[in-house]
Amino acid sequence: MDKKDSILSPILIGSGIAVAALCGVGLYLYLSKNEEEEESRHLSREAILEKLDEELKSIVKPEKISAEQNGAQSGMKIYDQEFSKIVYKTLSKYATMMKHSLNSQSFEQKIEMLRDEDDEGYRKIFFESEKEEISALKKVTDKVLKGIGIMEQDYVFSLNYHSKDAEFKKELMAIQEELTQELFTDDEINPPLPDDLTAEVAQEIKDFAKESTERVLRELPQKFRDANILQNEISFEVAKLDDVIFVKYGYKNKVVLEAFRKYNLLPQQPGAAMNMPS
Repeated sequence: MDKKDSILSPILIGSGIAVAALCGVGLYLYLSKNEEEEESRHLSREAILEKLDEELKSIVKPEKISAEQNGAQSGMKIYDQEFSKIVYKTLSKYATMMKHSLNSQSFEQKIEMLRDEDDEGYRKIFFESEKEEISALKKVTDKVLKGIGIMEQDYVFSLNYHSKDAEFKKELMAIQEELTQELFTDDEINPPLPDDLTAEVAQEIKDFAKESTERVLRELPQKFRDANILQNEISFEVAKLDDVIFVKYGYKNKVVLEAFRKYNLLPQQPGAAMNMPS
């Protein structure tokens, strides 16, 4: 997990079709695909940052408190649970909004490249949008931390300390659910299935995704020997598959995943995360 993932604590809810075809699904809202027709409903990057600036004005940094260890004061100073939850919610909310907006902007361009069979054009847009996303999410993180006046390590330490408390972790999950309802429509959370997306079509898509992903995992190690390059290429091809399926079948990934759920095509594995909206 990279640095931005560890601090932004992505909200669980959505993922790629390849994952669903091969194994249990851990769904991420923060990483989810977005539809081009939603673009007008979501704010631009600049508008999101302006909205964040306004929200930060209402957040007051408290004094740190002493952390307990084994029932005694440890001498360590942390932020209290309430403030830690406020920072967690703010970071999660605006990171989700930013990623959703950026993904919406790049979706049409990537689909156009695939329809034109321009693989190099698709690759260029994909990696440019990845870089833009990293930069934009860093701006969100920096703006939150600087706006409130706290150090990143102090926030992370406080959040990790409080996360030892099971009730606190439940409250973080409740924040995730609250943000899901706030930021997304019912149709985005539970997309309606088209009449022509039958069980047979869903099975065909699953088989296509499984075969495509297995081919990637089989062929790329023969082409790339460097482990880091190989991992990047695999990640690229797996992410690209959702767009390939849209071009081939006409369904967005969240609709396909909902069909997998409806027709019991999501594989059940012990311990697999199944946070699919019902």
